[in-house]
Amino acid sequence: MAAHGFTMEGEKMFKNGAEVPMSMTPMLVNTVAMALYALILNWLLNKMNVSTWQTGAVIGASIGVLMLLGILTGNLFAMEPSVLTLIDGSYSLVLFTVIGAIVGGWRKK
Repeated sequence: MAAHGFTMEGEKMFKNGAEVPMSMTPMLVNTVAMALYALILNWLLNKMNVSTWQTGAVIGASIGVLMLLGILTGNLFAMEPSVLTLIDGSYSLVLFTVIGAIVGGWRKK
């Protein structure tokens, strides 16, 4: 939050001193995105004939690295703090690795 300029005072959130209304929209969009990530990764692993959690995790991690590089590039152009790349990039790397492991391990051999 601090790297983006957000602060909390009681139940209110502020960005650069201006109050920001809290919304459930980001959480709802995130939930839908997670489902889509899993469905697309399932499709990809099916096309690649992957049936182990280890291979699924490697492919997921590969996608996570690509996402991390995209986040790094965007943050460099936006001149965002490098800690944001560490946080957001690590999140993507772990997220896709875990989804790949779960979907790969669930597939029938």
